[in-house]
Amino acid sequence: MRVVIINRSSSKRTQFIESVLKNKHEIIWIVHKKYQSEYESLFNNVLTIEDFDSDLLEFEVLKINEEQKIDKIIATNEFDILKAGKLREKLGLEGQSYVSSQAFRDKYVMKKLLQDTVKVPRFSKIDNIYELRDFIDSFGYPFVLKPRDGAGSVGVEILFSENDLIEFIKKNTLYNLIAEEYIIGDMYHVDGLYKTGEKLLSQSSKYINGCLAFHNQNYLGSYNLIEKNPLSVKLNSEVSKILDKLPTPLDTIPFHAEFFVTQTGEIIFCEIASRVGGGMIAEEFVHAFNLDLDTESINSQLNVEIIRDIERKFLTGFLIIHPNKAKLVSINKNIPFEWVIDSYIKDDIVGKSYNEASSSVDAIAMLLVKGENEQELITRINALYEWFTNEAVVWEIEV
Repeated sequence: MRVVIINRSSSKRTQFIESVLKNKHEIIWIVHKKYQSEYESLFNNVLTIEDFDSDLLEFEVLKINEEQKIDKIIATNEFDILKAGKLREKLGLEGQSYVSSQAFRDKYVMKKLLQDTVKVPRFSKIDNIYELRDFIDSFGYPFVLKPRDGAGSVGVEILFSENDLIEFIKKNTLYNLIAEEYIIGDMYHVDGLYKTGEKLLSQSSKYINGCLAFHNQNYLGSYNLIEKNPLSVKLNSEVSKILDKLPTPLDTIPFHAEFFVTQTGEIIFCEIASRVGGGMIAEEFVHAFNLDLDTESINSQLNVEIIRDIERKFLTGFLIIHPNKAKLVSINKNIPFEWVIDSYIKDDIVGKSYNEASSSVDAIAMLLVKGENEQELITRINALYEWFTNEAVVWEIEV
């Protein structure tokens, strides 16, 4: 089998590489140019491009197919899922179709499909000022405006007044957006694996501060809920309804779903993606379940039997440290807590100047903790944040 794997991440954060190395299929990697040496030290067939968002990605895949027919296309990053779906459709390949990938990428299409299955915010697609005015006339302020195909909370804005709207219009084009009712509540996420009508694994978690915390220069955290938590049971049930409704591929897919939970306990769907969630969600499953979500999905696409016997070892949570608008003078990577079980701190970051975070996963450091219960995770995440900001990093504000 001849397989093209589209992967824009560094090999250092690509857990499934070991599994691919063991595979006997012909693998052709398409990776970012800055990771060229990493992948060429591991694989023979490596193609690099600098701009994954240009048409060059599709051009190169079609060119590869002209030379010798491709049997499978695998894409792991959310921003490549639609392109991979279109390529499979064009080349007549099995896998996640364009229709399926659109249902998991386009937030307007997604909510149209799910509005009779789960509770969703009131919403409308926005491609011009007239559609936006109609939405405001119907539902008023505040409301959320965001890209239909965004990720990492990039471009998400909460507009509280007409002045906010005017400022938004000055800086942005009113096209390919979705307007949604503003929901007041806590935010949760559910992550796991799904295959042809069967939810293989599902873990509910609660965000600390929420995905828009970076707008206020606050940290983003997350911690697992215990399985017997009544809210965890309800969230897992909602995810099952969603995955059973959406057009999912035959192969195993990872999923990352987000929900609002109001003060009255009402669960309102936010969005779902057919990929592994950001932050340290992938590492959470590796440590807690000895299972990598991407590896299982890719093994399924490579006709390798997936793991069925899955047991949890402990609960986990993670902390994302966003950059300040300053110069990073020093950082202590020697974390003094035995319950910090994994970390990702960027290389060569000391001495560089940063702007404020531009997305929920824009980070100088991400740290993973373990615990026996929800309260212990919360306590440890807060203690870790205090140590990191007060003792581990030194910033210098530049004039």
